Amino acid sequence: MGLKWLRKYRLTIGKPNVEGSTATTQSVVITESHIEFDVSVTGDSKLNTLDLKIYNLSQSTIAIFDIENVQVTLEVGYGDEPLVLLFKGEKTNMTTARKGTEIITTVKAAEGSVATKEGVANVTLPEGAKVRDVIAKLKESLPEVKVLNMNGEGLDRAYNGGFSASGNIKKALDDICSSNNLQWHIDKGDTMNVFPINGDTKVKAIQLTPYNGLINTPEKTNKELNKLKKDIDAEDTAGVKFECLLNPLIQAGGVVQLQGTFNSDGNYRVDKVTHAGGYESDDWTTSVEAVNY
Repeated sequence: MGLKWLRKYRLTIGKPNVEGSTATTQSVVITESHIEFDVSVTGDSKLNTLDLKIYNLSQSTIAIFDIENVQVTLEVGYGDEPLVLLFKGEKTNMTTARKGTEIITTVKAAEGSVATKEGVANVTLPEGAKVRDVIAKLKESLPEVKVLNMNGEGLDRAYNGGFSASGNIKKALDDICSSNNLQWHIDKGDTMNVFPINGDTKVKAIQLTPYNGLINTPEKTNKELNKLKKDIDAEDTAGVKFECLLNPLIQAGGVVQLQGTFNSDGNYRVDKVTHAGGYESDDWTTSVEAVNY
């Protein structure tokens, strides 16, 4: 495993100064304090979330963390490898309490929470506008989102009578995606992925083996029996659950290729990911639920 055991992280609280700006923005970077984190990611429009504990922060740092909607950015890595962004979102709740000799600050945050809560859709497009045009226009109401990654046949459906929508941006995106066999979610705070409900994001597949991070043997999972299922002898194995060393590149909607397992080699589409770790504890893992693909 080599460098895989030399874990490192960088936690940034507050937005860094924008290049060319003279405005002063409070921020602090933490790299060596003990932290514990749990990042939950799904492929639907449910926001990615972070549960974070930080030990023995100074009063000045706690004060920065206590700012409403303050940005929280967590990057992780190993040894001399570059840090990789794991989470970028806004604080939604924070508490600080003393436990014995420790002062523990507990933080909850979500990616895109401010954008989806405050974003308002006010869109009118002419006759012949396609679903992809509508989504691109709606995305303009989310200034934090810089990248739009779309694929799927539903994107090419045309609105013969034009299209108009107003109201909450999340509801507008939910409605148009669900009616066109699509799903969407915000990733890393600045990327919106739109892809088919039974498809993937078309991001490069991640290869995992017991030699580059896969832990133990993947567990096969079964789908619920369909009452209308005609072929009762059909195999009902739907996918796998597995763990690997913390890998921030594994994201919901992406594809993982498992190799070197006893009976689970193949391609899987990731439905749910949990990244969990502690800087001074044993846990530094990614847990995945995925379906055959």
